[in-house]
Amino acid sequence: MGLLRTALGNRDLARLELAWATSSLGNWAFSILLALYAYRQGGTGAVALAVVVRMAPAALAAPYAAALADRHSRRSVLVWSAAARTAALFAAAAAAAAGAPIGAVLVLGAAFSVANTAHRPAQAALMPLVARTPAELAAANVCWSAIDYAGFLVGSLMAGALVRFAGLDVAFLACTLVLALTALVVRGVTRDTRPPPLPEPVGVVTELSAGLRTVAGHPQIRLFVAILSVDMLVQGVFDVLLVVAAIELLGLGDSGVGWLNAAWGVGGVLGGVAALALLGRGRLASALTVGLLVSGLPVVAVGAWPAAAVAFPLLVAMGVGFALMESALLTLTQRLAPDDVLGRVFGVEETIEVVALGLGSVVAAALVALLGVGGALVAAGAVLPVVAVLTARRVAGSVAGTRVPERAYALVHGLPLFAPLPVATLETLVLRLTERAYAAGERVVTQGEVGDAFYVIADGRVDVEVDGRFRRALHAGDFFGEIALLSDVARTATVTAAGPVSALVIERDQFLAGVGAHARSARAAETAARERLQADAAAGA
Repeated sequence: MGLLRTALGNRDLARLELAWATSSLGNWAFSILLALYAYRQGGTGAVALAVVVRMAPAALAAPYAAALADRHSRRSVLVWSAAARTAALFAAAAAAAAGAPIGAVLVLGAAFSVANTAHRPAQAALMPLVARTPAELAAANVCWSAIDYAGFLVGSLMAGALVRFAGLDVAFLACTLVLALTALVVRGVTRDTRPPPLPEPVGVVTELSAGLRTVAGHPQIRLFVAILSVDMLVQGVFDVLLVVAAIELLGLGDSGVGWLNAAWGVGGVLGGVAALALLGRGRLASALTVGLLVSGLPVVAVGAWPAAAVAFPLLVAMGVGFALMESALLTLTQRLAPDDVLGRVFGVEETIEVVALGLGSVVAAALVALLGVGGALVAAGAVLPVVAVLTARRVAGSVAGTRVPERAYALVHGLPLFAPLPVATLETLVLRLTERAYAAGERVVTQGEVGDAFYVIADGRVDVEVDGRFRRALHAGDFFGEIALLSDVARTATVTAAGPVSALVIERDQFLAGVGAHARSARAAETAARERLQADAAAGA
């Protein structure tokens, strides 16, 4: 609960969570309603067709939408995504109510999905910017997952109730009104500004493929994206199988689709609580393997024992597994990918998600035709536990939500030199730095000496002198020592504690490994060093 209060105590994070709540509610309800609409129009085949037609354009659009999140205000991208989805959903509701051909409704559903591809990358990339500590970020991610499943739960209940008591037309319109709230809520988030692009010319293909290159070049990210791919494929199969199972296997009727999905949503919320508990113990990554096991085995049981009374608690358990798995995957990816390509890395995941969901619907139809509904559930449910066994050893070596000194992290993260770095790199720097105390009048560095460290002032004030002449005073949150490290020269100034001073000290090798490994971070450091040298030269002239 302390972690939850910490995350929601951040105003911008709280608004992002609320925006996702309204978005999730509208998205999930619309997905269920569109599946029911397609089933009424043409049975299982039409459900699969609806998913493919809706997802294929989204898969093509996802890289472009993700690039927007890295080049423009991520808050603005969220606003426009919500507005575009509201318009598309309203048009789809009107078309369905007017008895338009199913193709027209599906085209509007595709437009909705295209606009939706921008939301998750933009929000996932914005959250590390507004989170103050890694623990706060991880807790916010768990809340995000739990809220998504709460939206899934409420959306499923809303879909089931509205279809039963008011019909599909009213249900579509209700989704439109709910989703319209997203744009209003997200406008209250502080507007972020993106750094200007680096001066090197970059082609369109290179720009769009940056996220893919990042995934391909990082073994850990590659592992987690591979797991996500299988997860999404299986969920695409489940989305179709639950519709068919509710009606044909369990005898629950149209409204039963909503109730089964509601059980899945309850499990997702409970899984969020479990993930918060694991996060508090620094063991969120271990939830990935557990989540893979728990999300698949209950589906095997439903297929083997098709009784409605048993299916509901089993789907709750399945939801717990998915929530554990997805919280870990989201946090790990945010920690490992650099900020300037983070949106596009999540864009890769978004593309994979829509492709895998669409492919999963086709696989589901084939499995039902080949094995029957029960056999299809057993076969699909067995996939994720197999993945858990195959990846358990590699996943065990990854740690999510690592505890780091929160104030030290906030000071380092707030410096322009380090802000572009992946969260995991910053965590490594903070975990390896040392904190030193200096008495009033004590020299911290001396002009002409070899530079061996970078300093961030945690408390107190230091005076900077060049050739014996006072140049400036630096206070808490300021830094010094970068010039000698970046240019491989002797110290260019003497820094003396004006009173009791506490400083965070990053050794030379750690500083160069962190800053030098990222082009934008290196550019920021070089700019800061150049400006200080120019200011000192002008003052001495």
